[in-house]
Amino acid sequence: MGGKVAMQLALSHPQLIKGLVVIDMSPVDRGDPSEFQHYADAMLALDLSTIRSRSDADAALREPVPNTVTRSFLLQNLHRGKGPEGWRWLPNLKLLANSMEQMSGWPDQQGRQWDGPVLWLAGGRSRFIGDEHLPAMTALFPNVRLEVVPDAGHWVHAEQPQAVADAIARFLSRG
Repeated sequence: MGGKVAMQLALSHPQLIKGLVVIDMSPVDRGDPSEFQHYADAMLALDLSTIRSRSDADAALREPVPNTVTRSFLLQNLHRGKGPEGWRWLPNLKLLANSMEQMSGWPDQQGRQWDGPVLWLAGGRSRFIGDEHLPAMTALFPNVRLEVVPDAGHWVHAEQPQAVADAIARFLSRG
């Protein structure tokens, strides 16, 4: 979702952006958001009043989210509040769950284009960036450089943080 927000910002307010890094997202309508809907629903279904530790939350999400990397990534959004409020999710999960269709879409850009430098990072095992997405990306962002992180899926930054940090450092050093 962050990649789509960043791309929209660059296209809508180009004067605010000097460079753009988009991680494993394409400027296209993704269609069926059921995978992410499932994650939001699983997080919402977690009874936070019964959670005493992060491992409790991990165990409670193990069945609906069996992939350890994905579950760990989702649990980064769970924080212990100060005082009696206990655990809470940082994102507004109800809003996200109710907005999945809209978030998976992509609006018509009516001939917009942003010519600034763009690093487009893709997970080598991800379904979110493929050859079929290149025309849409280059039409909107003609100064794009695609870099693939081979041993990563969609959550490239969680699965290969050093590779992402290195790619961004190279991008920034080119000025």
